[in-house]
Amino acid sequence: MYKGLTDVQQCIFLRVLISGPAADWLETVHIDVDPVTFAAYKTTFLSRYQMPQITKHKSAREIFSRTQWDEESVDDSICQMQKLGKIVGMTGDQCYIS
Repeated sequence: MYKGLTDVQQCIFLRVLISGPAADWLETVHIDVDPVTFAAYKTTFLSRYQMPQITKHKSAREIFSRTQWDEESVDDSICQMQKLGKIVGMTGDQCYIS
């Protein structure tokens, strides 16, 4: 996380930085490691919030097969493509080319 911080300091700093639904999760999470390490927090967090690879593949497929709907404006269509591109991890240029 931040260089120079001990594992205990990283865990404390995580509690300060995290917000929203992830903060709610952090308050209720139970980790079966004693003492709780930052690596344990990270592993548990990623298993809960990281997007599965299959979702990324479906989003990538939709980017290359998507067409603009009749009732959809050009701006809305482009915005949807950009959202899908963020899910997949495409840069702006890659999304533009597709």
